[in-house]
Amino acid sequence: QIKGLKREDGEALVALRARGVSTVEGLARHLPRRALELLAEADAFAGIGLDRRQALWAVKGLVGETRVETEAPLLAAMGRREVQVELPLMSLPLQVSEDYRTTRLSLKAHPCSFFRDRLQALGAVPASAFPSLRDGRRVSVGGLVLVRQRPGTARGVVFMTLEDETGSANIVVWRDVFEANRRLVMSAAFVVVHGQLQREGDVIHLVAKRFTDLSHMTAALKAEGPGPGRGGPLQASRDFH
Repeated sequence: QIKGLKREDGEALVALRARGVSTVEGLARHLPRRALELLAEADAFAGIGLDRRQALWAVKGLVGETRVETEAPLLAAMGRREVQVELPLMSLPLQVSEDYRTTRLSLKAHPCSFFRDRLQALGAVPASAFPSLRDGRRVSVGGLVLVRQRPGTARGVVFMTLEDETGSANIVVWRDVFEANRRLVMSAAFVVVHGQLQREGDVIHLVAKRFTDLSHMTAALKAEGPGPGRGGPLQASRDFH
């Protein structure tokens, strides 16, 4: 699940854990630095009591120190423990942003939960409210764009799936609305859709009339990331044409 982690490094990690290795120091003797950094950034060391920043700090220090034991044993005998520092805590929004960047999901919270006040101000209801709403009602819903589909047989109709902290919502964008909002529909990562609810049995979808693009707001979650290169959407959608 971790972006960039090689299969062989993942398999080596499983084998090491099976042998009882469960410390950063132990893993640093067998795994490459890049693999350890990716594990740290993905919060994989939380189970042994280290948060992202603590784990990354430990990895960057220990990878070099483990080589000392074999390349300079005399220096190693003098002791290799550095003075511990107090690292700043990461906010929950930043933790969630890093979860999405490294593993494409988070078990801590959903990004939309941090913007619920803003969504409510725009009139958006949670996706979980759809089953209780009557057919034909004007309604708005906001969320991350998970999927865009534009089948060749649909005569220009686009189908979108949004996700908020309560569930998912299916959106239908008719051709004329799509043509008027093409760029937003095809590129927005976080959007509020305003439209009309339609029910057909157990199938519920929102027929889009207009949109409010909130993609810029997710940048606030990533502003304090622990390293460079934090651009791009919080979550890339899966698009089918």
